[in-house]
Amino acid sequence: MKEHVWNEYEVFERLVSEKRYAELSGDELKLVNQFITNEQEYDAFRMSGLDMKGWFRENPVNGATDKTLSGLKREFKRAHQPHVSIAWWKVSIGYAVAAIVFGLGGWWLGQSEKPTTLTRIEQVLVPDTIYVATKPDTVVREKIIYRDKPVILTTTNPPNETPVTKGVSMKEKEELDKLLVSGTE
Repeated sequence: MKEHVWNEYEVFERLVSEKRYAELSGDELKLVNQFITNEQEYDAFRMSGLDMKGWFRENPVNGATDKTLSGLKREFKRAHQPHVSIAWWKVSIGYAVAAIVFGLGGWWLGQSEKPTTLTRIEQVLVPDTIYVATKPDTVVREKIIYRDKPVILTTTNPPNETPVTKGVSMKEKEELDKLLVSGTE
């Protein structure tokens, strides 16, 4: 693709150097309009190209040779070669500056480190049961409440008989309550 465009540009340059805009055919105009937008631009481009060719005809340029190149290199070295005493100072100052830069850089990197605090998480097992080392010698009860609980006694009877239950009479119950409350009697 690049070669095709390059070939078109070479044809365009040939047309610019040989023909005016009014002399171009339809196909040539299509080719020229890819690179130039209007007739004034084409004419300005054509005139500058012709002026440049005329200048080079009047002022020929001599080709460079190996002798010219070596002469230029020699002149460049001579012009840019410092004196010995100045070179020594430049080298020593360069080393001193490099040492200072590295020293300050190292100091700055050393200062930028801040102490870090470590957070340590440990699992601590805490028992939720309290053990008493010695048994207490005194038990204090503030109030004792007895609830009535019915006692049902059953006996096995022959299948035709109804079961007989034996209960506690009220008198016996009162006596039992007195014994339980007082503890002695």
